[in-house]
This record gives sequence, C-alpha cells and structure tokens, in this order.
Amino acid sequence: MSFEHLIIHYGYPILFLGAMLEGEMFVLVAAYLAYRGYLSFPAVVVVALVGTFIGDMFFFWLGRTRGAAWLERRPGWQASAERVRGIGNHHAVLLAIGFRFLYGLRSVTPFVIGMSGFPVRRFVVLNSLGGLFWVLIITGLGFTFGRAFERFVEDLRRHEMRLVLVMAALGAVIWVHQLRLSRARARNNRRREAAERA
Repeated sequence: MSFEHLIIHYGYPILFLGAMLEGEMFVLVAAYLAYRGYLSFPAVVVVALVGTFIGDMFFFWLGRTRGAAWLERRPGWQASAERVRGIGNHHAVLLAIGFRFLYGLRSVTPFVIGMSGFPVRRFVVLNSLGGLFWVLIITGLGFTFGRAFERFVEDLRRHEMRLVLVMAALGAVIWVHQLRLSRARARNNRRREAAERA
C-alpha cells in the first residue's frame, strides 16, 4: 500500500482521533499533508474542529456528571485542577475559549469547567469559538510550514514520508512526556497526602 493510499484512506480518521486527544501535532501534520495535496484543507479544518469539540465536550460532560468522585481517583489531575480553578475564578470566559493553548491543561480544563456548574449552552458556544481559533491557528502553521519547507528542499516528494514520520514521532514524544509528567505529579500528590496523614 502506497504512502498516498494510506493518507487518503486513514488520514481523516487519524486526524479526528488525534484532535480529540490533545493532538496539535496531528493537526499540524494533516495541514502539511493538505498543503502537499493529499488531503483537502477545508476538510482538515472541519474534521479537526469536530474532533476537538467532541473531545472537550466529553470531558465537560464527565466533570458535570462525575465531578469530584472521578477527580479523587486521579491524583495526577488534582494539582492541575487547582490551577484551572484559580484561572477560572478570575477569567472564566477567556479560559473556556483559550484553554487549548494552555500546555498540559487541555483535558482537565473542560472537566473542571463542567464541575463548576458553568452553563452548558454557554460552554458549547465558547468551546466552538475557541476550537475554531485553535484549529485555524494550528492548520495555518502546518500549511505555512509546508510552504517554508518546500523552499529548502527542492525534491520534497522524496523526503515527505520521512518528514511526516519525524513529525509523528515528535508528537508521540511530546505525548509520552506529558503522560510521564502527569504520573510524576500523581506520585508526588500521593506522597504529600501520605506525609500529611503521618
């Protein structure tokens, strides 16, 4: 199966899942592939927007329905949740629009907003608006990157598979790093709680 065939058949589903799971790198790669003509740029924008919207609405719903009980079982989120509460107390609307740009707080923020009793309709509107800004900025960067890269590499088609793999690997490294930080925070919280009890 050729590289082109793989991208055409699996590019949009992978982008959708990646956008749901804090996937800036997925959106960047998809925008680059749209620049190269493998994907449709408008379709990349729509798929990424729908993916990010659904992912964030899921965490909002989780916070609204499961709230504190769910958070209690995830010590790694507790410090992040406190940070989000601190920001939300002063800038709730800005937080609801711009949380996708807060490194390491992407999933926990809609969860905390849901816990806070924030009106659902209001969050739907602000989440849509924030998602659109985020998608347009990230896809714009990916498209621009493709154009800039083309200036440096004359025969881009020979190297594009390697470039996509490097970008995907970089995205995986960032995701693993975030996961490790989250687990380290969870361990530190458990140690602190154990020390306080002792």
